[in-house]
Amino acid sequence: MKRILNKATVCVLCTAMVGGICYVGTTFSKNEGTAYAATQANVNDNTIDKIISTTTSSNLNNKQENKKPEKEEVVYVKMNSSADVSQVIVSDWLKNFNNDSALLDQSDLENITNIKGDEVFVTNSDGTISWEANGNDIYYQGTTTKELPFDVKLTYFLDGEEVSANDIVGKSGALTIKLQFQNKEQVPFSILSTTTASTDMFKNVTAKNAKVISDGDKYIIVGVALSGVQETLNLESIEIPEEIEINCDVINYDPIMFLNVVTTGLLTDVNLDNDLDITKLSDSIDTLYESCEELRDGTATLSSSLSEFQGKSEEYFSGVTTLLDGTKEYTNGVAQVISGVKELHSKSNTLIEGISALLEGSNSLDAGLNQANTGITTLNKEFKNLVAGSKSLKENLASLQQLVSGIVDGKVKENAVFSQLLQTVENNEKILATLKAANADANIIAALEKNTAAQRQIAEGLITSGKTLSAYLDKLNGAVTQISQGAETLYQGCTSTDNAQEKLQTGLSKLTAGSKALEAGLTSLNTGSKALKAGIDQLYTGVTQLESATSSLTNGSAKLKDSTGLMTNAVGDLTIGGKKLSDGMNKFYEEGIKEIYNKYNDTVSVFQGKLDDLIEKGENYKSFTSLTDNMDGTVKFIVEIQ
Repeated sequence: MKRILNKATVCVLCTAMVGGICYVGTTFSKNEGTAYAATQANVNDNTIDKIISTTTSSNLNNKQENKKPEKEEVVYVKMNSSADVSQVIVSDWLKNFNNDSALLDQSDLENITNIKGDEVFVTNSDGTISWEANGNDIYYQGTTTKELPFDVKLTYFLDGEEVSANDIVGKSGALTIKLQFQNKEQVPFSILSTTTASTDMFKNVTAKNAKVISDGDKYIIVGVALSGVQETLNLESIEIPEEIEINCDVINYDPIMFLNVVTTGLLTDVNLDNDLDITKLSDSIDTLYESCEELRDGTATLSSSLSEFQGKSEEYFSGVTTLLDGTKEYTNGVAQVISGVKELHSKSNTLIEGISALLEGSNSLDAGLNQANTGITTLNKEFKNLVAGSKSLKENLASLQQLVSGIVDGKVKENAVFSQLLQTVENNEKILATLKAANADANIIAALEKNTAAQRQIAEGLITSGKTLSAYLDKLNGAVTQISQGAETLYQGCTSTDNAQEKLQTGLSKLTAGSKALEAGLTSLNTGSKALKAGIDQLYTGVTQLESATSSLTNGSAKLKDSTGLMTNAVGDLTIGGKKLSDGMNKFYEEGIKEIYNKYNDTVSVFQGKLDDLIEKGENYKSFTSLTDNMDGTVKFIVEIQ
């Protein structure tokens, strides 16, 4: 849809033209019977007088100092109902802003007459006119046959058929009147046209590019048109009014008078260049275009970054899953460690008691060995049984040594070592039974029985000791090795027929030394076990705190798992949104902003040039007659069609 010229422009145009009408009415009232006070426009005389008084007073007060003189020219044109020119009268007002004694003017008018004052003029040889102004403004008028810069066309249609102005008089029917001003000099002219008609003659009045007002007795029709603008600007999207059209039902048509004000001042008065501010608009369009380019590139980068972020987030979520799995394994492992530590803590007292009993048994063993040296003679009597017993002792000590070595190797072999240790204890019990059967010394037997019982208790306590006892068991292993060597010596002595006594004594000596070493090792083990007990207590306290922290870790892992699922969905939605934003922005840029930018550069820049040229032509058209170089000017045309 084409855009109609805005109301503000129409208001400015009407204001400018009414001033021109009032001034012409004043100047012609002296000398012309067709002056505005006597026109047939049926406008109230008091109203005209007020307008004339106000406008003239305002114009007289507009004098300014140190300004070039100005010629305000009003061209009064009389036409008949067929728009044929019958008379042209020009009224000029020379505005003497600086109160000069003389004003230099130029005019091609005939019959020049001073219409306000007694100032005279002299025509110079170059055709200019020198007025003896004496500091006053000069008001004069004259006639001319000069061709107007526009043609007026008045067309009548009755019941759809074109008729002449004379043929329509006295007729009735559906009437259309079209008033057109056709430009001849490529100068933009603005036309304000007014007419009145009796409500007895006109019915159902409508108008194009005009306003219809009725007071009950008559219709007042005021219209606006622009000539030479639409063709020059060649704007398809803006409809500029070029003609005034009146439609009505007429009864006994009697010619009506059209009073028109034609001026070139509209485009200058409304300051179109500043109102449109095309330069700023062009800068804004460039800024918008460049900003949209940056925004398009930015959204593309954002979409790409979001896609990359989604890929990285998938790696992150995979890592979170791995972390959660690892956390689960860790908490399970911690639970097992906590369980083991609690069990170790609960049995640590048994371990300490067993080591103490073992130490006491070692002391008893040492005393027994001393007694054994005394009772060696008795043992020799039972040599054969002792040989068998020494062999069993050798084998049992070997098992004991293997058991101790297994304990040193680690907790992994702890159960196997425990079984071997139990086996060794059982073998020792067998040896003890053998010694009992051999009627060995009762004190030794008692000591050995106590020692064997302590060994069984120790073996059961050592099951939970783990690797912590390795350092102490190394010393025990050394002692067992010495005992084994002593047992070997005893065995060799028992099996040797020569020097059996000496070898037995030597074996007992080594066994005694081994017992001493065992006692020392057990003493160190006893001391270390107390330190171990304190460490186990601290470890127990730590794992209790670890158990609480592990519970918090488990709860946090569950929350992290739930949050990770939500975040995965959010990242997916964000990536999809970023892609849609990028695609939408690219479409907006390609189909919207870029299209606007290209069309703007193709059309508005051309329009700007045409508009500037149009405004310049309007500003340069300052006089219908002539104008000197040292004088500014304005011109209005008053066209009366009767």
